[in-house]
Amino acid sequence: MKRTVLFYLFVPAFFLILLNSLTFLISCSQDPIFSMIADEVEPKEPLISGSPSKFVNSGGVIYVANGRLWMYTNNIWSRVADTPSNIYDIAAGGGGLYMLRVDGNDTAVYKLGGSKIENPTGYGLIQGLYSGGSDIVAGAKKKDSDEYAILGINGDTFSVKQLINSPLTGVADSYFATAISGIYNGNTLVPGSSGHSIAGIINANGKIIAVTGPGAILEVSGSGVVVHEKNIYFTGALALYSNRGTTLLLLGVRNSVYDLGYREMKFDGNFTLNIPGDTAPDSSVSDRDKYRATLAKCAVNSLIQAGSTAGGGDGLPVVFASTQKDGVWAYRDNEWNAEE
Repeated sequence: MKRTVLFYLFVPAFFLILLNSLTFLISCSQDPIFSMIADEVEPKEPLISGSPSKFVNSGGVIYVANGRLWMYTNNIWSRVADTPSNIYDIAAGGGGLYMLRVDGNDTAVYKLGGSKIENPTGYGLIQGLYSGGSDIVAGAKKKDSDEYAILGINGDTFSVKQLINSPLTGVADSYFATAISGIYNGNTLVPGSSGHSIAGIINANGKIIAVTGPGAILEVSGSGVVVHEKNIYFTGALALYSNRGTTLLLLGVRNSVYDLGYREMKFDGNFTLNIPGDTAPDSSVSDRDKYRATLAKCAVNSLIQAGSTAGGGDGLPVVFASTQKDGVWAYRDNEWNAEE
C-alpha cells in the first residue's frame, strides 16, 4: 500500500517538474544558447579558395586572384582564360589590369591581354602591385639586400620611380605608404609618419586615411598626420561602402582569434569603430549576431562592394571579402558565407 501511495504521489510530481522544465525552455527562447543556434549559418565550400589577392575593379568588372585570375560579371564568378598561372596580386590602371606572377623566388608582371613587363631596374623581386591613380606602380626589392624601390611602368618596361627604405604597403593618389619608413607625398616624406607600421591606405571621401598593424588610424595630409589610437589591430583591408545615403569605411581587423572580420566607421569626424550590425539599418549587415557567427571568425585581406543592387531580402548590396585562408566570401541573402 505504501508503494502504491508513493507511486501516485511521485507521478504527478514528475509531470509537474517536466511541465515546468518545458515551460522554462520555451520561455528562454532568447537565452544565449538558443540565440547561438538561431544564428548558426551552414558553411559553404568557397569557389575561390585559399588566400586570394585584393579585389580590383577594372572597367566595371571585379577581379581577384588565388593563383588563377577570376572575374565577377553577370552576378557570377568565372575564371579568366589565357592568363599565366601562379597569379597572386593584381592592380588596375594605365588602361588595363596587371598581374603579379610568383614562382618560387622569381616574380614577373603581365598585362591582361598583353605581354610581360620587362624589368631591367635591378629590383627584381616584385612584392606587390598598386594603382597610383591612372598608373600602376610596384613595390620592389633587390634580391639578397635591404634595398627597396617604387617602380613605374613605361609602355611595357619598368623604371625606378623612387627609392624607399622599407617595403611599399599601399598607394592612395600621390601618397605612398611604406612598412615602417613613413608615408610619402610624391618624393616628400609626410612629417610625423615615419616609424608607423602602415598596413593600408585609402582615399576615403577625399581624405587620405591609413591604418597601422598595431592599431592606429592616421589622417594624412601633406603637412603631417593626426593619429587616432584604437585598441585593435588592423589587417590593412580598407574599402568604401555606400547604401541608402550612408557611406562607411570598412576596416579589416584582427582583435583576437574570435574577433576578426572588419569594423565600420562613419564619416562624422569621431573615428568611432562599430561592429557590423550595431548601427543597422545604417550598416553593411542587418544582423549583428549572424555576422559574429560567420565572417567575424575570418581574417580579411580585402573588401569591395559589388554595386548597389540588393543581394537579399534586407535590401543591402553584395559585399565581397578576401580572407587570409578561407577563400572569397560574400554578403548576400542576409548573411556572410563563402562564395560558391
